[in-house]
Amino acid sequence: MEYNLKKDDYEDINSLISISSQIKDLYNELYKLELSGKKLSEEYISVIKRLKTTLFVENNIYERIGLSYEKNSAILRYLNENVKENQEFEQELFSFDADLIIPRITSRLTENIIKNCQELIPDELKELDFLKQHVTNSLNNSFDIRDSIIKDLINCLLAIIQKEHNKNPNISNYLKKLKYKVSYFQPKMEMNLLDNNFEIEENPYVESLLISQIYNWPKEIIDEIKQLYGVEYYKRELKTMLVYEDEDLKDDFIMSEMIIGQAFLRAIFLLLDDEIIMTLNDSFNDLINSEKLKPIFANRQEVIKMIINAYEKVKIDKSIPKIISLKL
Repeated sequence: MEYNLKKDDYEDINSLISISSQIKDLYNELYKLELSGKKLSEEYISVIKRLKTTLFVENNIYERIGLSYEKNSAILRYLNENVKENQEFEQELFSFDADLIIPRITSRLTENIIKNCQELIPDELKELDFLKQHVTNSLNNSFDIRDSIIKDLINCLLAIIQKEHNKNPNISNYLKKLKYKVSYFQPKMEMNLLDNNFEIEENPYVESLLISQIYNWPKEIIDEIKQLYGVEYYKRELKTMLVYEDEDLKDDFIMSEMIIGQAFLRAIFLLLDDEIIMTLNDSFNDLINSEKLKPIFANRQEVIKMIINAYEKVKIDKSIPKIISLKL
């Protein structure tokens, strides 16, 4: 049955938009404090505390909305169809983008919908309590494993970016901003980053193997899932990076995004086994050496070098992650 939004629901939607904007402003404040050399100062820690308090209030709103599949879906549809971002936000290169506000909300609502996917189970199966519970647990476990893989990927990405020292101050500042944007947009990363005061681990623990062992999933299946995610992310990032020509790299923003893209490729390779990395490398070389595409890649030699550089650092990067396992 379709859920019809009520007055209280519209009030909650407005509250979520308002508090998400406040949270965005607090992240921007942390970012500016770091740029001014005040990271981990009393002022910086004070903003962290204010942010945690605001997140507590935000969570109360989500608890008030509840976990109903129909209700969360109705709010999500309303946001997608009716709420447009304010297009008059500051266009400064390193301003904290206003267009992250609605995605932050929709991400949380989507998570609630996924968690309650048992409501999608056909009525005739709902009568079989054991089966319903088994299906629900299996789905939730698979989402936990997926989330752990994504967290591992992001933690490795941040560790790689942390070591980037660019002489261009604009690019350096943008790279510093990445961890705050990740925290704002990835709720599962948020509390970990806040609790660590945004100090990034050079050798982060990866937990996907641990999670799979807790749920008693065979390592072979987890490795296969990692390969599937990794190859999909690789294809998307490669396509994104190859949009640009060498001339575009003169733009500080684009160069910053390309450095992040290169680091993302390196993090992705940490998910993949050597055989798949070699296969991807061979496919990439076939692509750039194609007679048909040579005219296109002639204007992308610096872009191609950045991608090749990600491949060249595979062996070095293998030392980045620390593995958590239940087995000695």
